[in-house]
Amino acid sequence: MNAFFQRVRNLVTSSPFHLFILSLLVLAGVWKLTLGNRIIARGDLLLYFYPLRDYASQAIREGRLPLWNPYTFLGSPFLANSQVGFFYPLNVVMAWLPVEQAVSWSIAFHLLIAALGAYALARKGFALSRLAAFATAISFGLGGYLGAQVEHLNQLQVLAWLPLLLLFALRIASCLRCTWRALLLNALAFAGIVVLMITAGH
Repeated sequence: MNAFFQRVRNLVTSSPFHLFILSLLVLAGVWKLTLGNRIIARGDLLLYFYPLRDYASQAIREGRLPLWNPYTFLGSPFLANSQVGFFYPLNVVMAWLPVEQAVSWSIAFHLLIAALGAYALARKGFALSRLAAFATAISFGLGGYLGAQVEHLNQLQVLAWLPLLLLFALRIASCLRCTWRALLLNALAFAGIVVLMITAGH
């Protein structure tokens, strides 16, 4: 019997189990957006980001650079507006979905990135226990701050990458005795995340 409980304890305290439960919690938190076919119909997301994403997605599907937006005011620069996130890879991938689905799944996916990144930062960057890392991931990924930012899609997309950015910054800072290869890989990962944050538009 003790062996059984020891196996259960090992499973519950393992990182893969925590990551699986964390993913389920994030998906459960946004199921009305992803599986419930609902949208957030208020504030900047409804009045600003849905139209931006719709126009950007149309341009991506047509293979053109939308320099000008004729639908806002009496026309306004479009590609020059960083909040559009036109070159953000995840926006490009989701451009073929209906805009309401693309935005909903983008919210869910970035909350998941935030939670998993916070877990990795807590475990690998600060050497916290699995349980403490799990609590950190829930606090950041499903906390009130990110929840309040879902109306500002570009800010959520950028904030989701913050824990991983900090993790690679810590790795670079502590890389006094690293090989050049390890330092280069960490620096490339850091730079790649910075590029993602810039192209997301905040």
